[in-house]
Parts: sequence; structure tokens; C-alpha cells
Amino acid sequence: VLAAESVEGRPARRDLVAYASHDLRTPLAAIRAMNEALIDGVVADPETVQTYLHNTQREVENLGRLIDDLFEIAKLDTGRLAFTREVYCLRDIISDTIASMTPQARQRGIKMQGVIGDGVSEVCIAPDKIQRVLRNLVDNAIRHTPQSESITVNAFADTKQVKVSVSNTGSYIKPDDLERIFESFYRGDESRQQTNGYRGTGLGLAIARGFIEAHGGRIWAESDLIHGTTFTFTLPPA
Repeated sequence: VLAAESVEGRPARRDLVAYASHDLRTPLAAIRAMNEALIDGVVADPETVQTYLHNTQREVENLGRLIDDLFEIAKLDTGRLAFTREVYCLRDIISDTIASMTPQARQRGIKMQGVIGDGVSEVCIAPDKIQRVLRNLVDNAIRHTPQSESITVNAFADTKQVKVSVSNTGSYIKPDDLERIFESFYRGDESRQQTNGYRGTGLGLAIARGFIEAHGGRIWAESDLIHGTTFTFTLPPA
């Protein structure tokens, strides 16, 4: 059983409460406004009603995602996140993630491919946690990759570590943002705060770092205007 350590760079507890309160208000205010419009009959035509119902559902999902992430970050912050490692095939996690998320990429006109080295096989991990890290990185890449650009998931292993990277072309993160991107509630510039109605919680990368560091690995990001952005994490071999 593995207990996660606190992640450096987290905001103070009072800041965490302040950020969470702000982010909870946004979907709640939107839900209340749309619900009141439906109840008062301000919106009556079927098409607009369906739009309001769809938007309300999306805000409920945003709210649920934030609450789930708050639970995870609280457990990481207190070192109380306990999970059990098992010997698992990392190749399967990577292949399954690429297969399940390729349709989403194709819908946005993005090419996605995987390059998995022969040495990438078994690692001693909590599979659900590593799967969540990888899905978070790929999902972020899809949302921030322009149409006709590409995403590559690359993995290789040596005697000391297994390294997995998610790279996307056409995306650039400024140096000041790179330094803080793994902090709780940090979203960077406005262009990365919300895409296609999706409102990020600002906790996904902080949780990813907590999971990877709890496994004895590390995670970081690199970005430049020519090659795009790459997120990389390492894990010790089995």
C-alpha cells in the first residue's frame, strides 16, 4: 500500500478554500440562472429549452468534476491517499488510452499516434492512477491542439526508468506558465482556461503530479513555438 506525500507548491489551505469557492460559484450561478429562466417561462420554445437543459447538464458535469478533484487534492495534500501497487503492463494502459481517445481527436481534425518501445512492459503501479494521469495529459493535448496538427504518445524504457511523453504540435505554453502549470488551480493564460464549453478545474495537473511522485517518478512540461508542447513523466521499472 502506497501513501502519497504532499505535493510541493500547493496553495495554503485558506487559498485552496478561496479558489474552490470561486470555482464552485461559477457552475452554480449558471445552473441557477438557466433553471430560473425555465421555471419562470422566460424560455419556452422547445429548441431553446433543449439548449438550456443541455447547458445545465454540462455545468452539472463541471461541478461534479471539480468536487471529485477537490477530494483527490485534499487526500494528496494530507498524505492520506492510499492505494495498492501491482505489477501491470504499461503498454496495455498506453494502447487502451490511445484507442479510446483517438475518436475524440479525429472529431477535432487531429491526428494521434503512439510510439511504444519494445522495453515498455511491466511496471509496479496503481493502474487506475497512472491511467488517469495519461488520460488527463492526452485530453489536455486534444483540447489545446489546433485542427490538422498532431499528438504523439511516446514511451520507452531503460534499466533505470520508463519514460512516457505526450506531445502536441501547434500548441505553446509561455515560460512563466510552465513554471506554475502543476500548481493547484493554476490555469495559465486565458486561451487555456476554457475550450469548447469545457471548464477545467485547474487541479488535473496537480493531481497528476501527486500520483506520479507517489510512484517514485517525476513529471514535467516543455514547450516551444517550433515543436509545440510535451508533457513527460517517468516511472521506475518493475
